[in-house]
Amino acid sequence: MKEHQHGLFFTPTIADTPPRKHPTHRMHDNSLDSFAQHDLTGRALEVFNVIRQRGPMTDRQAMAALGRVDPNYVRPAITRLIDDGVLRECGTRKDETTGRNVRVVEINDAN
Repeated sequence: MKEHQHGLFFTPTIADTPPRKHPTHRMHDNSLDSFAQHDLTGRALEVFNVIRQRGPMTDRQAMAALGRVDPNYVRPAITRLIDDGVLRECGTRKDETTGRNVRVVEINDAN
């Protein structure tokens, strides 16, 4: 997979994957290969990277991590990533803002 970072192209491996707050694992090479097949750009790539770096989170947490104030900035990208099998829903959590149960998503390491 070619990934654009700071004007350079490189092929990420497990060693290149930053540590996560959820320290159980780094992305497996199979997951990285699966991600490469989706050719993500723009918001989808932003969302993927923040979840990869920080671990499982809600849509609102992803929005905040990207410095945005509108949840609709990330929701379509998260839904697309789930539909494409890159992310998966891994549970629910009570949203602190709305009080509703919302989805929690993570990288789909099953790919």
